[in-house]
Amino acid sequence: MMTKLLQTAGAARRIVYWLLAMGCASVGTALQADTLHGLADGAHEHHFTGWIFPASIGEFVRVAVPTDVDGSVDVVAEYQAQIKGVRMVAIVDVYPPDSYAQNVTLEQSRAALLQDRGASATRTEVPFKVEGERPLMGIKVSVRGKKTSEALSSLYFFDTGEWIVKVSASADRAAKGADRALDRFVRDQRWDSFQLLDDTCTGPACPPGQP
Repeated sequence: MMTKLLQTAGAARRIVYWLLAMGCASVGTALQADTLHGLADGAHEHHFTGWIFPASIGEFVRVAVPTDVDGSVDVVAEYQAQIKGVRMVAIVDVYPPDSYAQNVTLEQSRAALLQDRGASATRTEVPFKVEGERPLMGIKVSVRGKKTSEALSSLYFFDTGEWIVKVSASADRAAKGADRALDRFVRDQRWDSFQLLDDTCTGPACPPGQP
């Protein structure tokens, strides 16, 4: 019974988000709320969370305008960088736990990463903390080959309860410093823009006792 209630509540919240994103009419007045809207300096803000996608983060440059996913409240942006001859790509996703997209859970995302790299790759999984007004503790999963000439793939996953932030990052070579560059990109995200409250920051990423 509790599971059904939670599923019903999640579905209801998704409907509300969708109505807000698509816009609704009330007393003859159309109320339109865009999922993303532009800010100064080429940044874009997610309407529902306040999350900001800057035009650039360190040496990483956003490839295009962030987009919603199939008209939902899920949003995604891609960044790329060329650091010391190593090409790096990072995709930042922000979405609710009941998203209809593929690989929304940590387990699904981890499995997809491992399947993509194959059984011969070496996997490491560690806690990953980001600092800020409200520190968050995520999970970092990295997969690499035996040689530095092989690619490095990393997954950073933060489940705050109502929203998930997932960064899927890769470097075409696991050269010295590539792993640190990807870590730095994640830590330099606009975590300060994320509108997290005590009653919404309830997921595994929210350490107890934080403000």
